[in-house]
Amino acid sequence: MKTGAKKNEGFARTLRMFKALSDQMRLRIIMILCEGERCVCEIRHILGVEQSAVSHALKHLKNAGVIISRRDGKWMHYALSASDEVKYLRKLLPADPEIKNKVNRCIRDNIRSACKNGGPVKKEGVK
Repeated sequence: MKTGAKKNEGFARTLRMFKALSDQMRLRIIMILCEGERCVCEIRHILGVEQSAVSHALKHLKNAGVIISRRDGKWMHYALSASDEVKYLRKLLPADPEIKNKVNRCIRDNIRSACKNGGPVKKEGVK
């Protein structure tokens, strides 16, 4: 591969990442994932938005290489990628006590199990 092509590839990857970061919901998802791996139900619960909106945002983040996913049966779990760019991004993002509290409540209330078992999951929402 020529040097120019490598530069263009790197530029395109950086551009995808910046585009992914230009949305408030996607940044909130990154902040949630800074607390550890989460399933879509947990992210939806914390943000208080529809599942389709969460899935759309996750698609952008995954295409940009910001997050990774793993399947557990029919459930998808997401985490931040281990790339150098994401490690740097984690350092740049401010801590958000509200998100941390909602993640902790989500864990305490066992939202993941409630969702998997078909139980009611009330959306909280982060301002």
